[in-house]
Amino acid sequence: MISSALRYAGLGLAVLPVSGKRPLVPWAEWREVGAPVEQVRAWWDRWPWAGVALVTGRASGLDVVDVEFDHLDAIEPEWRRGDPPESETRRGGRHLFFEHDDESCTGPLVVGGTKIGDVRAAGGIVVVPPSIGYAWLVPLRLRDLPLPPPVT
Repeated sequence: MISSALRYAGLGLAVLPVSGKRPLVPWAEWREVGAPVEQVRAWWDRWPWAGVALVTGRASGLDVVDVEFDHLDAIEPEWRRGDPPESETRRGGRHLFFEHDDESCTGPLVVGGTKIGDVRAAGGIVVVPPSIGYAWLVPLRLRDLPLPPPVT
């Protein structure tokens, strides 16, 4: 895990150690700017088994649409326009990664009156591969990320 955490941090992404989905450190101070590589290394020296999470929003420049397994059929085609990076979650859902948009809000994702997941924008976190149960379906890239689709 440490090599992946360091690779993500080296790309300028804000990395956190997690147990399951729970951060192992208070992370309020990392919401705007990620931890330095030395801090990331110290966290995984302490918790070598920890999973890897990214802070969404400005800290990593990412917004994430988190769709639950039961609602994969509700993923709108425009959400996949631009071939956004996509990971499978440990419960079979999907995380779709987009360029951070200051207009994005963190909160429930509702389509047709049904909550199908969440939007993780400013101040959210998202667990990423190679954390246990997570896998890239469309590899993460930081260039030419599409903007998030409008969510109503």
